[in-house]
Amino acid sequence: MNADSDEGNRYSGVFDQMKQTTRDGGSVRIAKEELKVARTNPLTLAAFNGEIIKIQSLLDTGANPNIQLKGETTPLACAAGNGHIDVVQLLLDHGAQVNAAKGAALNRAADGGHLELVMVLLNAGAEVESRNSGASRHSSFMSDYSALEYAVHGGVGLIVKTLLSHGADPNGGTGSALRMAATHGHLEIVSELLARGADVTAANKYGYTALGFAAVKGHAAVVQTLLDNGAEVTQAVLRVAEAQPSNEAIIHILRRGGAA
Repeated sequence: MNADSDEGNRYSGVFDQMKQTTRDGGSVRIAKEELKVARTNPLTLAAFNGEIIKIQSLLDTGANPNIQLKGETTPLACAAGNGHIDVVQLLLDHGAQVNAAKGAALNRAADGGHLELVMVLLNAGAEVESRNSGASRHSSFMSDYSALEYAVHGGVGLIVKTLLSHGADPNGGTGSALRMAATHGHLEIVSELLARGADVTAANKYGYTALGFAAVKGHAAVVQTLLDNGAEVTQAVLRVAEAQPSNEAIIHILRRGGAA
């Protein structure tokens, strides 16, 4: 195998790993995993399902709103991840700790695309830079993600903007927010992250940048935006772009942007 093929295969391998964390398909498996854990505690299960009357009854009879199960699973996090805003408010009113389990509740709400819930949690004192292990909702590939990275994964631009306006570091967590947004072609999110200071040259442990992932996926507008903001067109990026079928437009943009 020649060097160019080897480079392309390694890049594609990392890209395939990133695709495994997308909401398509993966969210069903993730929800099943969390439900399995939630079933081991009545309050947590009721929070997962949004059963507010049952939750009120359990709390009235002494259930602990801060119980933490395997994988940083709490009643508050389960309710937040499934968009049960009334349950979240009830749990908070009964003393649920908003930053318990390393900020799992905010991360779940951001990942689930629940803007109003994100605002409720922030107003209750949620810390935007908390980083949980992700063990209960995602593979280890998302370990140590920040709330902002979960928001980018969820793909809701208003949540990304909200977290940034509350002080989230665009380069925080694992530093993958810009790469993830570029991979999924979220032009608005890419532009917002860059405007807030995201490092366009930042690479993952394999040396791959947001530009490379956008080029592999064929997101022409994202590629152009990254180039306009100082992304470097390396030979590695050009090679992997050339290895993709029907990618002539991207190759043209890259060559115009400085590839030899």
